[in-house]
Amino acid sequence: MEHVSNALLVRLGGDVERAAKILQDSYGVDKVIVRSLADIPRTSFARVAVVGEPPVDEIGYGLVPFLALRCWPERMVTIDTRTRSAHEYGFGHFFAHALRMSVAQLTASGGAVALQRMLAQALQVNGPPAVETTSTGLQRILYVRPHAGIPAGVGGSVTHAHEVIRALRGAGVTVEAVTSDPAIARTAAAEPDPPCHWRTLKVARSLKAIPASAMLAVDLGIAFSSRQAARRADVIYQRHARFSLSGALLSRLTGKPLFLEYNGSEVYTGTKWGQHTPLLGQLAVCERTALASATLIIVVAEASRAELIDMGVDPQRILLNPNGVDPGRFAQGGGHEIRRTLALADAELIGFVGSFGPWHGALVLARAFSILASRRPRARLLLIGDGPQRNEVMRILRADGLTDRAVFTGTLPPLEVPAYLDACDVLASPHVDLGGNVQFFGSPTKLFEYMASGKPIVASRLGQIGDVLDDGRSALLVAPGDVAELAGALEHCLANRGAANGLGAAARADAIKRHTWSDNAARLIDAYADLVSTGRAGDRS
Repeated sequence: MEHVSNALLVRLGGDVERAAKILQDSYGVDKVIVRSLADIPRTSFARVAVVGEPPVDEIGYGLVPFLALRCWPERMVTIDTRTRSAHEYGFGHFFAHALRMSVAQLTASGGAVALQRMLAQALQVNGPPAVETTSTGLQRILYVRPHAGIPAGVGGSVTHAHEVIRALRGAGVTVEAVTSDPAIARTAAAEPDPPCHWRTLKVARSLKAIPASAMLAVDLGIAFSSRQAARRADVIYQRHARFSLSGALLSRLTGKPLFLEYNGSEVYTGTKWGQHTPLLGQLAVCERTALASATLIIVVAEASRAELIDMGVDPQRILLNPNGVDPGRFAQGGGHEIRRTLALADAELIGFVGSFGPWHGALVLARAFSILASRRPRARLLLIGDGPQRNEVMRILRADGLTDRAVFTGTLPPLEVPAYLDACDVLASPHVDLGGNVQFFGSPTKLFEYMASGKPIVASRLGQIGDVLDDGRSALLVAPGDVAELAGALEHCLANRGAANGLGAAARADAIKRHTWSDNAARLIDAYADLVSTGRAGDRS
């Protein structure tokens, strides 16, 4: 193997940027290469750094000693980004020290995977429970958010959870919330008016070798710690997650109906979006069980509804409930201060928010900006967020000599995002096709936030995005993946400010009229009332 002096950073959790800076400042590393645990290359590195909060508590730590053998590092570094501490070991010392824990984790996780499959098959025996016709309406919900992976404190899923909970509470519904993700709990607690208090479940290290076994621990922990809360509730509401049976198990234990929020197939993401698992068959079994156990399946886009119907799910068991926005949080100013802080006072600023996933189209935006930048000397790119394609975006801009014309903010707390959007002259939503004849099934929360900001939008004519936005009236729509058309539409907005501002005003009016989180909550409440009136649970599929 070719020896490379760069350091490899393996993220199990925590803040990648902070970890990279620790490596550079403390160990004199010039270049940090970031990979997931499943993507460790067969290349020699002088140092391999494992990152978490702390790493020993993260899922996959037990596999690190064995997978690190692919790199034959001279030194191992463990970095805790919460405490900003790092410890360095010789590889032999690290391997010997971690081996006992690794063997114990792998043994326990193997048994957990077998138990999970038996549990999933047992839960499929009966269909979902009926809603009690004596109910007086939706008064109390147990909100369940199982998580077994890198903690997520920001992003569309976090915004969705908090805003749905906030809107339900605003409609008079009492919400108790439980999760295994400490990051979302920290985000909620940091807000001046927290949407809820998350009861956070800890998972024992012994079951954290792989996500499947960790999720079994999550499911059992949530089910047995939340039985009383579930019995008090009218509905158990769960966001569907990889390998999760939490809602199905709670529903079986308490006889309460399960409302399953289904944002797309985890089997699909497990094969297409860098979340590969050797347990794909087990993932499919868990997903079928979750869907079969739900009294009502909530989807955010028509494509997901059509997918479920094709799978044989009764259409009466499906509620189409797109995402929304709280318009009061946006168009409140703050942009001038952001521009001053970032030294962008005179810039023509193009904004983008996203997790840099392959479907977000950030690479298309970077290439479009390369075209636009040559024609608009004052044009600048403001990129908010972090994720797998961020480094590739930086590479594209660097190759075209544009790194000084782009600002990467990293992830931001949700409360700070409105001011950053207000700082922009135009906002980009360049989503791309999913490929493989798969219909785009997203309902991007940023789309509605863009609309509420009152800024002109340039977006892909794709799925729900093309349905919500009206080309030429509330936005400019372009063909997904068309770099030249995207560059032209962005330039048109920058060159025609009056017309562009009219697009933004129309989009904000539409958001206020039709796309609020209050509307989202009202559809949930109405769906429960409809179930009460009929007493049906739907046929198990």
